Amino acid sequence: MTIGTMANRAKRVVALAALIAFCALLLAPGANAAAAKRLSLDDIVGDYIYADTDEGYTNWTSFEKEGNKLVEVFENGGKTYRAEYKYNPATGVATMYEHEYIVTQTLTFARVGEAIGYSTEETTHDPDDPSGAFRYFGFKLPEAEAEIPIDEIVGTYEYQGPGSKVVHRMEMVRSGNKLIARWEDGGENVYDYDPEFAEADKLTKGKNNRFVLTAWSFSKNDGVMEVFIQESDIIRNKSCTLSTFRGQKINLVGSGGPAAEFSTEALPKLADFQWYINDIQKTGSPQNLKGVKHIKDFELIKGGWKGIVFDNDANLAKSGYISTFNLEISGSEKSVKLTPDWYRDYNSFNEKDVRGDASDTEPFEGRWTVGRDYGFVKAEDSGGDNALTVAMFYELNGKQYALGILTWWDGWETYVALVRP
Repeated sequence: MTIGTMANRAKRVVALAALIAFCALLLAPGANAAAAKRLSLDDIVGDYIYADTDEGYTNWTSFEKEGNKLVEVFENGGKTYRAEYKYNPATGVATMYEHEYIVTQTLTFARVGEAIGYSTEETTHDPDDPSGAFRYFGFKLPEAEAEIPIDEIVGTYEYQGPGSKVVHRMEMVRSGNKLIARWEDGGENVYDYDPEFAEADKLTKGKNNRFVLTAWSFSKNDGVMEVFIQESDIIRNKSCTLSTFRGQKINLVGSGGPAAEFSTEALPKLADFQWYINDIQKTGSPQNLKGVKHIKDFELIKGGWKGIVFDNDANLAKSGYISTFNLEISGSEKSVKLTPDWYRDYNSFNEKDVRGDASDTEPFEGRWTVGRDYGFVKAEDSGGDNALTVAMFYELNGKQYALGILTWWDGWETYVALVRP
């Protein structure tokens, strides 16, 4: 399911949405009193996010308890305001009459699965102001346990809906201070992220006065990053259906762990590439090695690698040219950056240390593509003179490997092997 685009991507949503059983409740003043009876003032207290569908943006508000009153605290124009409501736990409805503006404000709260949703209806009684009633819709946000930096959010997540046994995956990547969710159906959504509250949200406008308000709330449980997702499908000024589900960040690649566990800054030695002679030259392809696990997730190749370039793929030891380097892989699937740090050249004349040459750290930039068996990167330097293609990433016996070709400006093709840690 593509979160936040239900109104615009109905065709893509159907396949996944049919697999996820959501709890849903139509929120309108006075609706579903039986569910609302379970909500006390203590249940309601907390921070909420709501959609202003008239202006097309999201806003936050907070509710506090003072005796038997419900107090709303919110900011507007840099000032903090308070509004007191009389709350009826039997109906889940809180009301306030503003004499100054001749307005009745009605809030309706209801429990929806794990969530608490609410609607607010404001009715003007001034005969000189025929604007009538309008409604906002929103839901309560989980209390943030601690600030979570955006880089800790990035990764692969698995999620499933209540009552569903079907597990889906999505990728969460970073773009500045925003998070980009990439879904199984190929869609993606961009969210504003607030590290202080470990929360990301987005309001998406659809057709026929429909809006989708989505909020992601992140937390850590025994070191595992978890996410609680709430989504309101809103028909402007009329109704709202609230859906919830949970997910958690996972580590991929069977015998290994996340990319950080493999990443290395150690300087490469020729002995680090004996595996190429033993495995690749003898078998012809990683496909023929027992226990190979293909890597198709870009997040799992990020970080530092040890690399070697040589000109004889049939016999590395007899290559006339060999050069070792460190390689840093960063960026996103659509904007991959491969930054080499050349270390040592070997040829028939001498062995030369080439560290510290700034001209030899120019990055290659390209994109990540997933083929039938492997993920691969095709990249070029800034001038488009030299091209680096790393066509096979795989894991074997607790290490990660990759094979590729470096084509120089004059058409000379050399071979690349990467390993870590």
